[in-house]
Amino acid sequence: MNRLLLLLLVPSLAIAAPAKAPDCTVVLGARAHLPEGAEDGITAVVADGRIAALGASITGLGAPGDGGIDWNGRRCAFVDGQGLHLSAGLIEPHSTVGLVEIGLEAGTRHHDAGGPSPVRAHVRVLDGYDPLSAVIPVARREGITAAVIQPGGGSFSGGAGAVLLTGRTQAEAVVRDAQSRDVGREVAVRANLAVGNSFSARLAHLRSVLEETRSYLDDRRGWRAGLGTRPGAPPEESLAALAGVVEGEVPLILAADRASDLEVLSIFATQQGIQLVIEGAAEGWLVAEQLARAEIAVVLNPYVYGPGGFDQMHGRKDNGALLVSAGVRVMISTRSGHFARKLRQMAGNAVRGGMTHQDALAAITSVPAAVFGLGSRGRLAVGTAADVVLWNGDPLEVTSWPVQMWIGGLSQSLESRQSQLMERYRSLPGSPAAPLSLPE
Repeated sequence: MNRLLLLLLVPSLAIAAPAKAPDCTVVLGARAHLPEGAEDGITAVVADGRIAALGASITGLGAPGDGGIDWNGRRCAFVDGQGLHLSAGLIEPHSTVGLVEIGLEAGTRHHDAGGPSPVRAHVRVLDGYDPLSAVIPVARREGITAAVIQPGGGSFSGGAGAVLLTGRTQAEAVVRDAQSRDVGREVAVRANLAVGNSFSARLAHLRSVLEETRSYLDDRRGWRAGLGTRPGAPPEESLAALAGVVEGEVPLILAADRASDLEVLSIFATQQGIQLVIEGAAEGWLVAEQLARAEIAVVLNPYVYGPGGFDQMHGRKDNGALLVSAGVRVMISTRSGHFARKLRQMAGNAVRGGMTHQDALAAITSVPAAVFGLGSRGRLAVGTAADVVLWNGDPLEVTSWPVQMWIGGLSQSLESRQSQLMERYRSLPGSPAAPLSLPE
């Protein structure tokens, strides 16, 4: 952007009100957190749901003198980004947002299908997602634009989904790719080491279900007449739902922390030919090379600084940094719905533990998008989906907050029930109350 245009635009310092509604937005001169690192003085053009232009100098910009801005003949809204930070929208890789409204009220919990069979891979947790949940605006207010929502319970809990934290319907919320396909309906299958009295027995159960899935896919009629008739056989629809997992197309998510367990799971993933995502990995640094060779992605809790349990005896604060340096794809998650809002705080603690700022931010943006197939989300680059947040400071600082947000190129409200309550009770009649008089 040339100096003259900058001088024309800066005095307005606001989103102008053009004669007709703008169909694009220009964010001028922000500090942008790009895939290759942060750069100052970057201008971004958001149009048609994508980042249409990005850089220190953008061609086609013009200032007609009325406080607005034109880009290639299109009237755009203008946002002065000087002194502000621009990042891709944050992605929470494991959340129950929109699935659990009140944790202690069973009627508001929709993340665990329950039932007699521990194998329920066919249950899609997205079917229980409520886009009008009061929890969603709270997470959005903290810069989260998308989330991978996961089921719980059983040994194969069901299909995880991916949603955008916007919209009034599921159709508006489900993540779509550039071709408008519903890629967010089932982005992974959640499993648990839950059936059996030891790690080896629990893993044997998972292995047997995956092997039975292959038998079923090879001969469905034979399975129905044979293995499918035995008591306690996995539901046929669950075996069908595991097809993508055994074919290596859909990730399988498991939780494990102990180094020996992680080592065995690395072998398990290679032998099974599956994509494995491990949550926890508190002792991952001890077997980082094995995890990297097996192409296993991990979801960390940066708050595990040391022994946090018998499976985390060798946890350490620089676990994430050591895993990244070994070539492991690292994500960070709150594994929560109500506390998803603390996602960036956790990433900031990962930096305190030794991760670079760039890697920690990638762990809650581009890495989850890549692991779970969310298309071009999670990156600031020309052509990527315009899930973008403008912050008043560093996104990983708890004293910063979003001042504007776009999801799919559309500006989003940063109000939540909590912010509305704050405004409602900030000044009540008669408050602050007069101090009590001193005793006589």
